[in-house]
Amino acid sequence: MDFFDYIQFLWGKRKRIALILLVNAILIVVITLLLPNKYTARVKVLPPTDNSIGGGLDRYASIASMLGVNLGGSTQFGPVMFESIIKSRKILEPIIYKNYKTLEYKNREINLIEYFDISGESDREKFEKCMEHMRNEIISVLVNPENFITTIGITTKEAQLSAKIAKLVLDNLQNFNLKIIQKEALDKRRFIKNRLGEITDSLKYSENKLVDFLNNVSDPTLPIVQVVLNKKQREIEILSSILIELRKQAEILKLQEFSDLKPLQILEYPYAPALKSFPKRAVISILYMLGISVIIFAIYMMIFFRKNYQGKKN
Repeated sequence: MDFFDYIQFLWGKRKRIALILLVNAILIVVITLLLPNKYTARVKVLPPTDNSIGGGLDRYASIASMLGVNLGGSTQFGPVMFESIIKSRKILEPIIYKNYKTLEYKNREINLIEYFDISGESDREKFEKCMEHMRNEIISVLVNPENFITTIGITTKEAQLSAKIAKLVLDNLQNFNLKIIQKEALDKRRFIKNRLGEITDSLKYSENKLVDFLNNVSDPTLPIVQVVLNKKQREIEILSSILIELRKQAEILKLQEFSDLKPLQILEYPYAPALKSFPKRAVISILYMLGISVIIFAIYMMIFFRKNYQGKKN
């Protein structure tokens, strides 16, 4: 009993093997043709990496907090955080309830709960199921850990619908970014305004004290008078320097408010894909036929060795 005997055994079963393979080939072709085409619209964005207004990757912790995302104590930007932000309820809810024109429902506009045919006992249950469907089946997020370039994919049965949803995800993300920027800018403006007021008052007070001191001194050339005078002048110089720096920061803040309104760099805008992303019918068919072939040859090998083993035993 050797490999050549096994080949001869298979050759004797060639018609049956060919028939099995043919039936399975027809079956997999029918199955793959019945699978609906799916189209993926993609968006590529680059979150900010500087520390200007709206910049700094750690600022996404503020966005996550605003969206009710649980970060588990972490405040550092990362793939999990950004994916959680994109798939958060506040990002997805307006997208789910928005009405869309679709190829499947040509006569009317429908929301995604209707489009995905989500069933449930209440509207809230339908929404929750639709949101989970969006998170698990529709939206994909891939963050490059080296450069933080993020690819957001939206996959549906219609190319135009995928592109519309991808654009809405991008718009909603930008809007929440803008809210964080505006909040940070407002907080900084308030801080600088308060400090400017405090330093201005302190400077005026120190200048008045210096004037009073000089008016009450009979001989300004005395050493003790010079010591006190130098001390008061240094205090005024320090306060003046702080005041100049705060005014400079206030001007920089005004410029940044206009230049950094959109912290996300959009590397690739969403568009309706012309080519389907699923199913890969050729790949599915080849893998299926390879698997069936391996199973068939394994079964016949078991039969072959069992017959030969039993024959020798008898």
